[in-house]
Amino acid sequence: MASPERPSTAIKLIVAALFLSGLAFGAFVAPTEPEPKAPQKPVAVAKAEPSKPVATVPEPEPEPKPKPKTEPKPQPKLDPKPEPKKPDPKSEPEPKSDPKPQPKPEPKAAVTFQKAQAVLQYHCVSCHGSPVVRANIDMRTLDSIKKKKGLVVPGDPAASDMWNAILAETMPPPDAKTKMTEAEKTLIKEWIAGGAK
Repeated sequence: MASPERPSTAIKLIVAALFLSGLAFGAFVAPTEPEPKAPQKPVAVAKAEPSKPVATVPEPEPEPKPKPKTEPKPQPKLDPKPEPKKPDPKSEPEPKSDPKPQPKPEPKAAVTFQKAQAVLQYHCVSCHGSPVVRANIDMRTLDSIKKKKGLVVPGDPAASDMWNAILAETMPPPDAKTKMTEAEKTLIKEWIAGGAK
């Protein structure tokens, strides 16, 4: 059987042999100096120009739509309720006594032909009745007066020829001895207006 120390001796011998061969090889190989490196030219690096800011046109803002004006609704004014006034016994007016009814004026009595005939007899009959009857007008009686158409229109003095002649003062004529007074004229007018009865 081999001794256990042999393998370690063999390894030591191999290592020693390698060490010696290395020394021998190094003795015969001259050391080589490193070749001088050519100076490298600096490479010009183009500087990047700073990017100019692009001018951006701002978009126009939309105009706000005008809000419709809403007029405030007028609020109804509330009138304060007036406080009821207390009746003042001193300020109360005394009750007035009812005025006495005034008597109504009595209607005028219609003028009769008898009253009108007295005026006609005094101013007209001398020419229209007796002794002569001019223009075919007889004023002596009511019947003879009504026979002449248009001489007297009952109820309408303005349409009666007798009243129009008296009003125009053509009858009695201007040269007559007597003239009618205003009272006599009014009596004839009222007689015709009342129906000439």
